[in-house]
Amino acid sequence: MEPGEPYNCGLKGGASAWYAFTVPTNGTLYINTDGSSFDTTLGVYTMPPNGTDYSNLVAVACDNNSGTNGRTSAVRFQATAGTTYYVSVDGINGATGHVVLSYNLGDPLVIVANPQPKLANSGENASLSLGVWGTVPVGYQWRRTVSRLPAPRIPAWQLATHR
Repeated sequence: MEPGEPYNCGLKGGASAWYAFTVPTNGTLYINTDGSSFDTTLGVYTMPPNGTDYSNLVAVACDNNSGTNGRTSAVRFQATAGTTYYVSVDGINGATGHVVLSYNLGDPLVIVANPQPKLANSGENASLSLGVWGTVPVGYQWRRTVSRLPAPRIPAWQLATHR
């Protein structure tokens, strides 16, 4: 860490990596460290126009352990077009390893029309439909109780028509 560098979420790190991302459009920005090989923290900051160093950073979002495995991190916030976000990935107590940093800028998936219940005898086909709104591409998985059903084959252009 460099002198004056903030601790993500106030947690001691020690081996940070920084990335800058300028958002091209307004939307929900989702950033995560899923797939990283160590226990991460994630911090997102902005810098005012007259800012020159770490002391001028403004915290936007931070996380520790909300990733898919309970050790990686994930944040979601409303991003503003033209804003540069400074993303810090650090390891708890200076942990290091391979970082995987992923992001998605768009609107989260919202179900706007739930599927209606269908009954079918064994061997018969049943058709289900789902109305969704969000940024393409979107995806979902049908389930019957706890068993996964075959993934739907829906072209992206059809998903976009549900907006």
